[in-house]
Amino acid sequence: MKQKIVKWMTPVVFLVLIFGMAVANLLSPTRGFSESENRYLKTMPKFSWKTLLDGTFTADFEKFLTDQFIGRDSFIGVKTESEYLLGKRDTNSVYFGKRGYLLEKKTSHDLDEQLEKNLGYLDEFTERAAAELGADHVRVLMAPTASLLEADKLPAYAPIYDQQAVLDELESRLPEGVYVDAAGVLQAHAGEELYYRTDHHWTTLGAFYGYQAYMQSLGLPVKQPSDFTTEVVSESFYGTHYSKARLVTTRPDRIIRWLPQTPQGGFQVDYNGGQKQGDSLYDESFLSKRDKYSYFLGGNNALVTIRSSNLNGKRLLLVKDSYAHSMVPFFADEYESIHMVDLRYYNGKLSEYIPQEGITDVLVLYNTTTFTSDIGVPKMAL
Repeated sequence: MKQKIVKWMTPVVFLVLIFGMAVANLLSPTRGFSESENRYLKTMPKFSWKTLLDGTFTADFEKFLTDQFIGRDSFIGVKTESEYLLGKRDTNSVYFGKRGYLLEKKTSHDLDEQLEKNLGYLDEFTERAAAELGADHVRVLMAPTASLLEADKLPAYAPIYDQQAVLDELESRLPEGVYVDAAGVLQAHAGEELYYRTDHHWTTLGAFYGYQAYMQSLGLPVKQPSDFTTEVVSESFYGTHYSKARLVTTRPDRIIRWLPQTPQGGFQVDYNGGQKQGDSLYDESFLSKRDKYSYFLGGNNALVTIRSSNLNGKRLLLVKDSYAHSMVPFFADEYESIHMVDLRYYNGKLSEYIPQEGITDVLVLYNTTTFTSDIGVPKMAL
């Protein structure tokens, strides 16, 4: 009798676990957003005979089950930790680097086709802007990511795309004086904390050196670190790379705010044509959320307009990704207004926006990885 009980115990326990998990998944509330992964999760797809027959419903339902699986965050953590202990040095397009760094995994074949297209659209846009505003009023700053500046922290023999070759190609194609050599300025400070260990963004220090490169290219006075005081606003920042590769041993990053010793004056900040307004370049509410980098200018928005008290008539169109968010506070008072456009979300025509808003200057600011793969870049041609 005892042997029979033992014999049937394993399949019974297995079935109980399987059906128990299935019932728990069905009864648990559907989550719309994952704080730990910083992304929207797949919700229950709408059923129709058409989507069932063409396979769309089945594919979407599978994604729904994967995203809504109960205990998903814990399982991902266990899976990542197990792979790391077994010697694997990458997961979900992230390398497990040295000294606790998590670095992007992207190779040349991942991006060649889109890169060439994006370079063409950027060429067209900058030529048009330079003809309209003058080449002295147009700049392109392509910030390298940690995979270039922190290459010594990559796993041995890790394949990675050649960012420097991309930057060299970009410089050769742009009108003279338009390219801002941010990589050169950052490389002069190698060894400093230029990038977060758990995130794809540069730190506030890295953004400061990007600001210096930009101002130097314009021939304008450049602020020095001694012109600022620093304040740690968070010591519990886990970024986008950690969301993909969650190791238990990973330590959080700090977010530091640089405060100018000479007050910049007041700002009026408008988000998406009046959907939200404020008077600060920082959004404190994000410090209590997972996406703490959005503390800088409220995160990703289609259009953000910053108006300063410096009524000098200079109006900057800033075509950008999120690397710009932590850099803008350093030069926000240099312009009467800054119009920040994120082409991943903005669907207006830049050719119409420039004369409509009396734009006098243009800055294109991306990190190389986002630029090489961003399908929103073609909107520059509109």
